[in-house]
Amino acid sequence: SQHDLLSHLRSQTQSDPTIFPTPIAVDTSLKTLPRSYLLLALPSGANDLLSLSTARATMSISQNAMIDLKLGTLLHTLHEVQNDWFGALSMASNGIWSWQEAFTLMLEEALDAMEAAGGLGLGLDTSELRRSLSRAIGAFIFDDVEVPSFIWFDGGEDDIYVSVPEGEGEPFIVLALADLSWALWGDPLLERLFVDPKPSAALLEGYRTPLILYPRQNTKRMWYTLYAALVVLLSPTAEEERRKW
Repeated sequence: SQHDLLSHLRSQTQSDPTIFPTPIAVDTSLKTLPRSYLLLALPSGANDLLSLSTARATMSISQNAMIDLKLGTLLHTLHEVQNDWFGALSMASNGIWSWQEAFTLMLEEALDAMEAAGGLGLGLDTSELRRSLSRAIGAFIFDDVEVPSFIWFDGGEDDIYVSVPEGEGEPFIVLALADLSWALWGDPLLERLFVDPKPSAALLEGYRTPLILYPRQNTKRMWYTLYAALVVLLSPTAEEERRKW
């Protein structure tokens, strides 16, 4: 599914073809190696890149603003890539045509997993959460999303690689995005980069489209943050900094 997604994204974002690595081969037969694999080629010059989280400390205020502006434009480009159904890549065979149905299914599965894990030490009242979720569904909180957009979801600054120009005024190059394992089709407001870290004015300017127009969308954003937090805490490979978040 990641191979198909990468191929689709590259075909839909040809104006900036260096955003993604190029898929070369995929093998799920387990005959060549004991595990499935996806072989990718990084763009030229990728060996000299730094993750954005590392590069931030070496950049000036104006350089940070410039990269945020480019990042906002990049997110807008990605969100313009659309699909026929909503949900995670694994939900392709289900054909869910409603974002509210797809998201609440994903959230319910995360709540079930949290309960099975003994509550993760969070002390959350899942019965009350589910009652609140029922009220949100009844108020059609999630039903304002009509088009399934590509959402990177858990991608953050550790997954974005940049070339840092030596002088002020020289252009940045964002060469690659890594790890699409949590990608899905849904609401752009679900993007981690709109929450963690708090988006800068430059990123929002580059994005060009207002994220929140109505108070009810702030409520929706709270549900998205809860879901994102559960995904992180349920992941055995989540980094400690993300778990603290």
